[in-house]
Amino acid sequence: MIATTLAMGLVLQPLLGAAAVGLLVVAGWLQVCHRRPAVALTFITATIVFSSHVFAMAHVAGVPSSLIRPMIGAKDLLAWTLLAVLALRAMQERRQSWAVPLLVGAFLTLGGVVYVLFDSPAPLAVQLAAMRGASLPVLSLGCVALLSRDERRRVAVASVYVVLIGAVYALVELALPRSFVSETVGVGRYWVEVKDQPLFVDPLTDLPGNFFTSAGFPRLTGTFGDPLSAGEMLGGALVLAVAYRSALRHPLLVTLPITAALLLSFTRNGWLLAAAGVTALAAVQYGVGRALLRMAAIVVAIVIASAAIRPLGDYLGGILSGDDASTLGHHSALEYSLQLFQNFPFFGHGWGTGGSAALNTYAEAVTAENAYVAVLTQTGWLIGMMVSFLVLWLCHLAVRNQPLAAIGATVLLVQAVTAFISENVLTFNAGFFPFLTAGLVAAGDPVRGLAERTFPRAGVGRDSPEGRAVPRTGPADQCTPASPAST
Repeated sequence: MIATTLAMGLVLQPLLGAAAVGLLVVAGWLQVCHRRPAVALTFITATIVFSSHVFAMAHVAGVPSSLIRPMIGAKDLLAWTLLAVLALRAMQERRQSWAVPLLVGAFLTLGGVVYVLFDSPAPLAVQLAAMRGASLPVLSLGCVALLSRDERRRVAVASVYVVLIGAVYALVELALPRSFVSETVGVGRYWVEVKDQPLFVDPLTDLPGNFFTSAGFPRLTGTFGDPLSAGEMLGGALVLAVAYRSALRHPLLVTLPITAALLLSFTRNGWLLAAAGVTALAAVQYGVGRALLRMAAIVVAIVIASAAIRPLGDYLGGILSGDDASTLGHHSALEYSLQLFQNFPFFGHGWGTGGSAALNTYAEAVTAENAYVAVLTQTGWLIGMMVSFLVLWLCHLAVRNQPLAAIGATVLLVQAVTAFISENVLTFNAGFFPFLTAGLVAAGDPVRGLAERTFPRAGVGRDSPEGRAVPRTGPADQCTPASPAST
């Protein structure tokens, strides 16, 4: 009956039929968010991984930019809808979960205050884009904080496989001629005509400039949109793959392509995220000494790979020697941004007055490749410190009461450090998943050493045979590894 009604509507009244189809899609998405939030969040991750290539190829096939451009923001709509449904569910089930909706509501209120009181000279579209970027940490952390531990595990495992598919394709695409990316996929046209960033595209290669290293070697991009997004997502997926290796069918076959793709993305933020997360996991699992030995073995493997893969070796050599142009540029930008910190007003200049994205359409935007500079320029110290407090509290709610909370905190710390030399945390494709990773990895399997320790019964001496023989008993979520069925 529904299909017949929609068909008649499309034939008789196309606009009415399209509206009916849209309502049906919205109703279906709300139902998925309510009943299967893990599936909904995994779908958002898949959208981030594959949507850039889908939109680029659709544009090459003839779909006009006016139709594709609004669809880019669909990821935000999907995520905000999921967050709203999770908040309603949490408020109905647990009184203490009111904290997350209140924090998100406080952030939205502060954003509205900045828009109303701080008269921004930037165009409205630029202001909306700036609001979108500033809300990413709140949106991602809010979603993961409202998931149960079992839901987090399912999202983590499914996301690893989604990123794995993207990594395998990206490796294949990297082996193809660059003309395949520019002509068949149409990435250059997509950036110029849909994303409206013509200055970012090199006229010689017809590809964005950061698709190559400063030495001219191609960087792995694949369907992730750009190498920076690829590196951030691959780094987060590698941490999740190590944390949930017991839930993966063939963990080695999963981690190897992700690791290779991460190295070939030439994205230092992704390298740092993966190195810190995996090292922290190894230290908790095996102890600091054995973890250092394992990391030394990995470093040796990377050195061997660098010797075998010339672009990787040249890139690492340039970074270590200080001759790499990108590294020097980040160093100069960091110095400049630290000088700017002294000049920020108590009140900001309004949304859209800071950040490299704003610079594309607003000539006077303040940019220094620093996420903190971008936010403080727009909001000032007063609102900026309030927003920072809200984000820190959401970070706490996202990782608290989880077995590997310290690992999640480590991932968040890495994000906070890299924000000094990058604005990736303020872009959806590069920022949403790493923040999500922090909450997902915090709910990973407890290390086996904790489950194998023995503790005495109450009333039984620790030194007695009975006390030494009795294993520790406690909540299964905190003391025993997850069974395959539960994941």
